[in-house]
Amino acid sequence: MAQRRASSLGSQPIKELTSKFRGKWLAIEVTARGATGQPMSGKVIASSESRLELRQKVKDIKEVCIFYAGKPVPEGYGVLL
Repeated sequence: MAQRRASSLGSQPIKELTSKFRGKWLAIEVTARGATGQPMSGKVIASSESRLELRQKVKDIKEVCIFYAGKPVPEGYGVLL
């Protein structure tokens, strides 16, 4: 089940969020982007073990980034979602 998180956590770097929410899908409000446009920090809107359930919870929010905070893919492998 998706869990709504209060934005009172404040903006945090993506690296910190992936550590805190290891193994979950995250929906964040992007608060800073790097030179290439990649999200660098954000506020957690919701988290869930289910990507589909999480997407349904935030479908009406325009500036949202959804990503998996799990182990990195080993070198030489790819992921198809």
